[in-house]
Amino acid sequence: MNEFKGTPGPWVIGGNEGSKLSVNADPYFVALVDEGYSQEANARLIAAAPELLEALTVTLDEIGYWLSQQKPDLKEKIDSAIAKALGESQ
Repeated sequence: MNEFKGTPGPWVIGGNEGSKLSVNADPYFVALVDEGYSQEANARLIAAAPELLEALTVTLDEIGYWLSQQKPDLKEKIDSAIAKALGESQ
């Protein structure tokens, strides 16, 4: 499995130009230009993404074998999500 090549964070959510939100990770800055209620949800998801990937990877390391035996569909979803986050073919 490849390593995560994105900005590891920490990511924080901050204001930008009035009510618009942005996601910041020093030295990177990503402004979300969506209008409406989903803008904050998008910012929160982006801010949490590196931690979510790490948690999912650790979970798979710890209980991957059990998942493959007991919950193969769930293991497949986890494998797919990790591969997508790492830019691997699925």
